[in-house]
Amino acid sequence: MRILGIDPGLANTGWAVLENKRYITSGVIKTPSKQVLPARLQYISSSLAATAARHHIQHVAMETLFGSHIRIHRTAELLGAIRLTLWQLGYMVENVSPTQAKKAVGAKGHAKKNEVARGVAKAIKTYKKMPHHETDACAIALAAVQSRA
Repeated sequence: MRILGIDPGLANTGWAVLENKRYITSGVIKTPSKQVLPARLQYISSSLAATAARHHIQHVAMETLFGSHIRIHRTAELLGAIRLTLWQLGYMVENVSPTQAKKAVGAKGHAKKNEVARGVAKAIKTYKKMPHHETDACAIALAAVQSRA
């Protein structure tokens, strides 16, 4: 099963495509802070929609909210935009908590980014140097693989 894992963030949205536990590709969608919010939401959502179509995605998993009040408000808007765009394309989005993502790669619930990166590299058998948004997206996709097994 091809899974798109998403680590949502307004400035940097990480994404990863796995086929079961095999790494296919990943990346980060960046938006400038000076750009108006609706334009940023649209760019991220349309980029993820194009990624889903290009890689023939069968399932989508996205990290749930956490953080400060301002960050949560903006991230909630982003999650809504992503969920709506992907729903319009026929995808149901699975929620994955940060703790579930970390546990999927053998890390503890409060693990640091480097621990998650090591766990991802081991789980998907790749040592490609990735920004933490990509490794988080891989961990999210791996959690979805495990929940569907």
